[in-house]
Amino acid sequence: MQIRKATGEEMLALWGYPDEAAASPTAKFYYRNIRSGNAVFWTVDDSGELIGELYAFLDLDDRDFADGESTAYLCAFRVKEGYRGQGLGSQMMNAALADLKERGFRTATIGVGCDKPQNIRLYRRFGFDRKVKDCHYDPCGMDEDGRSEYEEEAWWLLARDLSEEQMCSENEKVRLVKIDTDNFDDLIELSVTDPQKDFVASNVYSLAEAYATNAEGNFAQPFGIYAGEKPVGFLMIGYFHKPDKPKDDEEEETPDYVHENYLFWRFMIDKEHQQKGYGREAMKLALDYIRTFPCGEAEYCWLSYEPENEVARKLYRSFGFVEAEQMPRGWDEIPALLKL
Repeated sequence: MQIRKATGEEMLALWGYPDEAAASPTAKFYYRNIRSGNAVFWTVDDSGELIGELYAFLDLDDRDFADGESTAYLCAFRVKEGYRGQGLGSQMMNAALADLKERGFRTATIGVGCDKPQNIRLYRRFGFDRKVKDCHYDPCGMDEDGRSEYEEEAWWLLARDLSEEQMCSENEKVRLVKIDTDNFDDLIELSVTDPQKDFVASNVYSLAEAYATNAEGNFAQPFGIYAGEKPVGFLMIGYFHKPDKPKDDEEEETPDYVHENYLFWRFMIDKEHQQKGYGREAMKLALDYIRTFPCGEAEYCWLSYEPENEVARKLYRSFGFVEAEQMPRGWDEIPALLKL
């Protein structure tokens, strides 16, 4: 994967246009600004396939968005489905913000629907914590007459200060990588400290459990946690469908949140890489992935931890997890829920 700047021609191809003449008014606006140098097209390149995009406009008619000197506008930020939840969007955003800062810009703006709480949380994590104004016009969305299109539903223009030393994340290089035959050997060698082995299953056991879970028609997605190219941890996300026919009286004693919600199932950082902030950043990426709802919409993410594991309790509480009142039958771990 390579984060890089792309050309106007690549943008047209990504949007499905053979050339400028065939492009929509909005696509022509983007293309011409990229060609002129007034817009920068950032992408994620996977061996020649562009699977992400983010555009930085340096100067626009509406000076609250971009003024060509101190403020620039970011828009059309997206990563192709199937590549989300791996930190690629964060890396692309980091690259764009670093480039703007190097050019001398002091503020970056971005638009978000005020009815999109997931996107608002995401952009706030990126540092866009100041609302500039309500908007009804997209300065980069053009009608047939070349004018900005009016939108009935208002949306927000958010801003962040580029003078801050910290960019989008505490650990810019942390990413999640789906486990396959190329990397599972490295990941099964990771281990926690001896006292921590009472709190988490081995990665070998987790991978076997993922295989069995998927074979039964439920969902388990294991990830390697990487810092750059180095594997530093492991996590696994689960999702269990509600069975058509309960087994004996089991379902009567199973809390509702166990089914049709996402389970933050396993989580470990290798003993050689703890206390470096990797766990917290991986947790953010995992929740970003869960909020793409790979198995469909859900109300909660849930997890559980041993009562003695105070480190886990404090970490999960800091992300908003609240201990559940009802515990699955036969469990001695403490369940906790996060409203998605």
